[in-house]
Amino acid sequence: MIYFKGEKFRGEHTAIITQEMWEKTQAKLSSSTRGSKKEQRHSKHTALLKGLIYSSDGSAMTPVGKAVPGTNKHYRYYRAVSDQKIKAGTSGLPMMPAHEVEKAVMEHVRMILRSTDITTEVFKAIRVLNNPNTQDLDEYKTSNLMANVDKVWDSLYPLEQHRILHLLLKKVVIYPERIDVSLHPSGVANLVIEVAQKELELQEA
Repeated sequence: MIYFKGEKFRGEHTAIITQEMWEKTQAKLSSSTRGSKKEQRHSKHTALLKGLIYSSDGSAMTPVGKAVPGTNKHYRYYRAVSDQKIKAGTSGLPMMPAHEVEKAVMEHVRMILRSTDITTEVFKAIRVLNNPNTQDLDEYKTSNLMANVDKVWDSLYPLEQHRILHLLLKKVVIYPERIDVSLHPSGVANLVIEVAQKELELQEA
């Protein structure tokens, strides 16, 4: 289930993405992490949901790591602050494996980027923002630009994935039986504007 502006949406469509659009979007998203250190961009242990993730009792969940002695293995988790500051079990949640939670959230985000219902809402938000770089966008182009982000996601640096998630998401709430993902009202629209702006820059270069 996808939450956008207080409403629930479901449903996907197969996006029609040209190779040219894919390459342009990849160039935009892969190059937009400015001023960050090389080791940060390539880090495999970036906590993508840091600052976004909460337990169902309202407690923030922070990243914690456990190294396996004598090996190079490192396991990442999200743990509720209430379990650390009050006592274990206060939140009603165990330590959540970070990779599994992040994967589940990204499945939600990819549903968002492919949802035909949300495309209409995003297009309306873009019109309200009235950015000069999106004057020629219609719903079809908006849909393709949204789908392109999904297409290039796995090729992005973790730090850039983190930035995009913070642009798109308002909050991730973990319940014992489900995960709720809420969007920033204009988050997807602002991401589409970023990609459209870079596309214009590449056309003018």
